[in-house]
Parts: sequence; structure tokens; C-alpha cells
Amino acid sequence: ADDIFHCSSTQITRMGVDNGRTACYPFAISPVLSHVVRYPPHRTHLRAHLRCLRPGQQKEFFAGISHRELSFPQRPLPSFSCRGPQGGLLVHAASQVALPAEYAMLNSSRGARRDHQTEAYSQDRVKRVRYWVEWVLVSFFGRLVQTLPFAAAQKIGDIAGSLVFWGDVKGRKVAMANLEVAFGSALSLNQRRRVAQRSLQVFGRNFLELFWTGRLTNSNVDQFISFEDPQRLRELVESDVPFIAITPHFGSVELAGTLIGLKGRPLTIISQPFKNQRLTPIFRDLREATGHKIIVPDNAVVHLLRALRSGKAIFLFTDLTLKLRDSAVIIDAFGLKMRVTQIHAFLHQRTGFPIVPWVTLPRGDGSYVVRILPWLRFPSDTSYQEITQICWNQFEPIIRENPHCWLWVYKHWRYRPSVPGPRYPFYANRSTQFDLEVESQQNPEKAKILSEQIREHVRWQRQHE
Repeated sequence: ADDIFHCSSTQITRMGVDNGRTACYPFAISPVLSHVVRYPPHRTHLRAHLRCLRPGQQKEFFAGISHRELSFPQRPLPSFSCRGPQGGLLVHAASQVALPAEYAMLNSSRGARRDHQTEAYSQDRVKRVRYWVEWVLVSFFGRLVQTLPFAAAQKIGDIAGSLVFWGDVKGRKVAMANLEVAFGSALSLNQRRRVAQRSLQVFGRNFLELFWTGRLTNSNVDQFISFEDPQRLRELVESDVPFIAITPHFGSVELAGTLIGLKGRPLTIISQPFKNQRLTPIFRDLREATGHKIIVPDNAVVHLLRALRSGKAIFLFTDLTLKLRDSAVIIDAFGLKMRVTQIHAFLHQRTGFPIVPWVTLPRGDGSYVVRILPWLRFPSDTSYQEITQICWNQFEPIIRENPHCWLWVYKHWRYRPSVPGPRYPFYANRSTQFDLEVESQQNPEKAKILSEQIREHVRWQRQHE
């Protein structure tokens, strides 16, 4: 809105005082927004109105009020006039012309503005208090968990996961829908409910086990988690070649990361910062205690490329489903189209370093085993979609055998094709861009034309957001 107010002061002329009931500010805005009256109350009211409109409505607003008068109910203020780009003088008129109802100025009075500011300030104070309470609780329980036996920490994680399952109605609905479309009639309703609840318990364990990793050392870590094949461990640790480690949100990922770090192979890992900035250093320090380096998602590809080229290994999740504004590929997962990250395929093609898939599986006694799957290398002409699909194919059979270890509460299928086909979860949306991406992958000979259509659709969508 600040870019709009650039009328020179020489174009403004005082025209008198209003009738005492309404301060009338006549000014014109040309279709190209060439000038607007430069007066603070005018800017305040117009800026407040602009916040209530979408970009498309703003364009209609500016195109529709050229050479009209705007009136704002408040205390008497002087009227002004502004000379338009064609030299015509716009003056105060006795009969005021009101804007249509959809362009009514909201919260224009000073009292409303004060109430809005007070409410915003109160919400900010509540948020700061909530963030402080979260920090105190996480700090306290984090230290408490480290003093507990490993089995007790896991039991608390199970209880927390069960509470979340029954308390989070939306999350439970998402998990049940995911299991229904993935397994169909192979799982009954009660079985799906048990798998969904157990999935959240595994996530709760994973969360608390991160705090317990402070008690792990190179000498005792094998009691709680170890590699299934010691030979593959030696290849992983002793290899001078950097690698791209990948896994889905499956099992105890935090303990597996601690194990790899203690065995002498630190990784570069992407971690999303918390909205509560007090919590981010706590989790970063826990993960970096074994030598790992945590980076933020901003410019992550650049940092990961530098890490690989400097001889460091990296770690990525492969089941992150991305929104349409993010670059991604579409793969087949459980017979459905899933739009996921392609960053591991991109890094492999740019560097040639191998992709190392692995999963963490539970043992019956509460400990875990890390299974390293065969290393993957692809020819230079392999597409990102093919690489991503082959990587996923390593994990899907394991997820089918151990469904309770995958994070089913996550929205894995955000989009669905418009053509009739398999059933998708209730939250999956149809999208023209998604349809074009699916068609582009199914018809490589049309990829160039479809890619241009996708870019045009993305530009159109951004203009109308």
C-alpha cells in the first residue's frame, strides 16, 4: 500500500471544512495508480481497507473509484482536493457518493482501531506467555526423561501417543483415512484403529528418546540400538565417499541418527525451526551432540551440495509431501499418486554420490535394529521421478509388513487426479497443476508442452491468490 501514495504536495489544495458529521476526502486514483492524495488520515483509512481485500479485489477497487469521493465517518477533518494527471481539479461535493457495500471501509474509526490494536497486543502477550510455558515444560521434562530408565521413557511415550490419538480428532480422522485407502479391506476398522494409535505411540517414543540420547555413549549404545549387518556398518563408516542417507518417517529415527553419529559418521541434516524460537536451540543441541550438523530449510539445497562436495554425508526424509508451489515429483505409493520431494534425486544426479536407504525396526525387547538397504546408483540420464520411485519402492514393502511404524497421521496424499480412479483420502484436493504434472510424467513426449502449461498455470494462480 505504501507504493500507492506518491502524489506531490503541490497537487494538494485545502478546500474548507466539512459539515461536522463526516470528513470527506475527495481524491482520484487512476487505473495505473499514478497519484493519490498524500495525507496521513487518507493513507490510514485506505491502508486499513486494502488489508481486507484480496489482490484481485484491490485491482477492482482501484479501477472502480477513479474520480469518485471517499467518505469516512469520524470527527470533522479538513477536505482536500487533488489535481488528476489530466489537469482536472477534483473538489469537495455537497452530495457524497458512497462506495458499494463490498468496498466499505472497515474499522475506520479511531475507536475501532484502538480496539484492534489492543486485541492484537493481548494476543501477542498470550502467545509470548504460551511460548515461555512451553519452553519451561520442555526443559523440565527433557531433563526428567534423562533420569528415567529407557523402558520408563518409552512407556511415557506410549501414554502420550495414546492421549494424542484420542484427543486429536482431526489427526485420528486423517490416520484412519490413510489406512483405509492404503490397505482397503485387508484391515478391519478395529485393526486400522489399533495401527493408527500404535503409530502415534511410536512417534511419542521417538520424541522422548531424543531427550534420552544424552545418556548414550559409544560403549552402551548397542544395548538399545544396533546395525542389523555389521559389514554394512563398516562400509558406511569407513567409506571415504560421501553418501545421501534417506528414510521415511518410520520407526525411531532419532536413535538411529545418534547411533550413526556415535559410530563416527556425522551427517548434515535439515531441521525445520519451531515457531517457538526458544525450543529450536534445545532440539538442535540434542541432535548435534553426536557430531551432526543441523541446517534450516532456507537455501538447503545449496548447503547440502556444499556438504557433499566437501566430503560430508547428508540425511533426508523421502516421504515429505509438498504443496504445489514447491518443486516435486509424483510417484505411486500404495497404488495412489503421491507428490513428494525430489531433492535426493537432484543431489544424486548433480554429484554422483550413492543413495543409502535405511530403516529402523523394533525388536521385541524394546530395542531397535537399523537395516541398511542396498546402495543405489543411477545412470546420468535417469529422471528425478524414476529415481524417487525406485527409492520409495525400497520402503513400501517394509511399511506394509510393519504399518504401525509409519506416521499415518501425516497427510501423505494432498492431491488427487481429476480422472476417475482409486479412492483417495477425504482431504485430497483436485488441482489443474497436479493433473498436468501427472500427464507430463505419463507422456514424456509431451513433457515440454505440458511443462509450459504448468508454468503458465502457476503464474496465473499466483496472480489470483
